[in-house]
Amino acid sequence: MFSRLKACFLSIAFISIASNAYAQDFPNKPIHLIVPFTAGGVLDTLARTIGAELSKKIGESVVIENKTGASGNIGTSYLARAKPDGYTIGMGTIATHGINPALYKDQLPYDPRADFQPLALVAEQTNIVLVNQEMPVTSIPELIEYAKTSKEGLSYGSAGNGSSQHLAGQLFKLQTNIDLLHIPYRGSVPSLVDLAANRIQLMFVDIPAALPFIQNNSVRPIAVTAKTRSPAFPELPTIAEQGIEDFQVRAWFGVFAPANTPAPIVSFLSENIMEIMQRPDIQDKLKELGIDPKSEGPELFNNYMENELVRWAEIIEQANITL
Repeated sequence: MFSRLKACFLSIAFISIASNAYAQDFPNKPIHLIVPFTAGGVLDTLARTIGAELSKKIGESVVIENKTGASGNIGTSYLARAKPDGYTIGMGTIATHGINPALYKDQLPYDPRADFQPLALVAEQTNIVLVNQEMPVTSIPELIEYAKTSKEGLSYGSAGNGSSQHLAGQLFKLQTNIDLLHIPYRGSVPSLVDLAANRIQLMFVDIPAALPFIQNNSVRPIAVTAKTRSPAFPELPTIAEQGIEDFQVRAWFGVFAPANTPAPIVSFLSENIMEIMQRPDIQDKLKELGIDPKSEGPELFNNYMENELVRWAEIIEQANITL
């Protein structure tokens, strides 16, 4: 009995020593950072910002890979299946780790809890409500009235099924009793192009992707989706200020590793990513784009994600939202 216990303890000690030795040698080759949505959106902007700065800190390249499709499920499932050695990490969002599990249910190709190790919550972000320039609408009350009197109906675009943009539109539809047709795209930018071309009428879209279209006057902003105004558009009222008091949707973004990534590597990556997000120059850069920087480690991030999974499951069930 004693010899078996001794062997067990020696085995555990050996694994611990091997893990620490491995971590001390980490990294010694490029790290791949998976982005499950298209280039040009807020998630891609965050990934490239983090990747560039992380590469400088650790002395190894950080390669950004956009693996898109199925509302982020393709890239996210790729990350879930990756070797848990720290050399493949990925970005996750309110869609991939908050909304999609309740929306896709048993069709989801990954488990948001069991398949991932949270590294850091890095940002939150308010969406902005846009209409195309051909619509005679400058406010939320005018939008509601226009939708109720329109014979053709209104369509709104999003970055994909399960995105905060999709769910913002569905909540707006539910709370205003207007008819909206959801048109999912593979990212924010393609849907913005169609909005500017009047192929769709409305969007609840991330501010960084929307900025160029707002600046060239090809679309019209009428509200933001959070409870408070955005520093990027302080003059623009919230949806709640314009009469829908309970309306609030904020997107969030984090970095994950595959489950079972060694603890020393998790700590190494988490600490370096959080240090990047705490830098004033990085925070100022992101705030100018309408992104609210965050820097929360694995435990706080995991609790945050758990609350979001519960919240969106309840909302999707109550609103009877389906794909």
